[in-house]
Amino acid sequence: MTFSGGVKDVVADTLTVDQKDGNLTIYLANTTASNNTAAKIQTAVQALGTVKTANGDVDFSKYQFKAEGNWDTKATGEDIVKANTTLVGGTTEVKGDYSFDIAKAFDVGDLVNVKGQIFTAVAGNAVGSKNEFDVSGGDIDNQAISLRNAISLNSTLSATYNVSGTGANVDLKEITATGTDLKTTDLAVKGTGTAGQYAVDVSSLMTNGASFELDGQKISVSNKAANVGYANGTAIKVAATVADQTKALADAINTNATLKVNYTASVDSTSGNLVLTQTAFGASSTAPQVSTTTSTSGDFIAKLQIGANTGQTMTLDVADMRSVALGISGDGTASTVAAQNGTIASYVATANVSNGTDNTNVEFALDISTADKATAAISVIDDATAAVSAERSKLGAYQNRLEHTINNLGTSSQNITTAEANIRDVDMAKEMTNFQKNNILQQAAQAMLAQANQQPQGVLQLLR
Repeated sequence: MTFSGGVKDVVADTLTVDQKDGNLTIYLANTTASNNTAAKIQTAVQALGTVKTANGDVDFSKYQFKAEGNWDTKATGEDIVKANTTLVGGTTEVKGDYSFDIAKAFDVGDLVNVKGQIFTAVAGNAVGSKNEFDVSGGDIDNQAISLRNAISLNSTLSATYNVSGTGANVDLKEITATGTDLKTTDLAVKGTGTAGQYAVDVSSLMTNGASFELDGQKISVSNKAANVGYANGTAIKVAATVADQTKALADAINTNATLKVNYTASVDSTSGNLVLTQTAFGASSTAPQVSTTTSTSGDFIAKLQIGANTGQTMTLDVADMRSVALGISGDGTASTVAAQNGTIASYVATANVSNGTDNTNVEFALDISTADKATAAISVIDDATAAVSAERSKLGAYQNRLEHTINNLGTSSQNITTAEANIRDVDMAKEMTNFQKNNILQQAAQAMLAQANQQPQGVLQLLR
């Protein structure tokens, strides 16, 4: 069995099983079947799920259709935040690159917390090196002057900030950005930090089953639309280009209920990086924690050399077409799955589908026990059928391209052979020319020698 034919057979078989799934589910949704009949149909759907799962474990030569891989990169570093507010008397926390005005005079004993450094309001004789500032007299401009002096004398803050301001204003300007380059183990994610912003370079496409994680909020990458079956209910579709993927990530971050409170995501028009700008509400002196992971059982990817020169390669990728990836069955991480049209289908509560390699039930089939659940399952199965059909189309495109490449290589080989023959003919003609030249020279030399030999003979004849 060839690789191309084998993969097409597996995907085609999966499509056939999907269609059978759909037919059974549609029948149950449109009939008043007895409980016994419904149970039998549910069993059939479970069995079909096992067939589709087994398809993922087929071997073709040295490539296994079920690709496996796991990579994780994580970024850490400090990110300073810009914010503006009005400072009033009392205990106040100040973080990052901060500008504030004293709108109300401090009272003796009030505290100001500037990035963990506590400054105490005292009445006269304030010692700035001891984090004290003078609030006697009640004049807010003088209080601001004393506070600026105390901050500038603080060894911790003065190493990071330049303190300035006029009147009642206190401005802490970061000396240098403390954001650091992300330490990564893969080129998929890298970034740099600046005051208030964090740039993330997603430099390679993430395939089906991969995920992008920001501060513990996971954004999954799927062939399906975003659905509640994923962690935190956030997902993006597999993109065709890195630019599309970055834009989708920004949109997902801006719609995530948790992340949008702390960040505003955008795409830099020049570099194409994903830019995370911390909001005033989410002001923090800690950099966002960014990581990406691939699925441990994701897509099949193979890189083929298709030309005679370096870099003439072609990458084949086949999306995961097993039941869990298509949403036909669950792996236990979610009890529901959403179709493209937003319909929510449910999985059964007990694992009743095996992975096709043994008799152990490890997956959860779609629940079609009621008409409503069966109707929802139809939408999920339709999406799975469409996904498999699209994958078949992609495989057909790969096959056409490979056949075209083979034809081109055959033509190139023929052209090279013809050129070699022509060169050989020219070489032969040149050698024949040299042969004829040498032959003529040899004959001429022989004729001259013959004439030279005749002259002595003539002299001898005269002497007789």
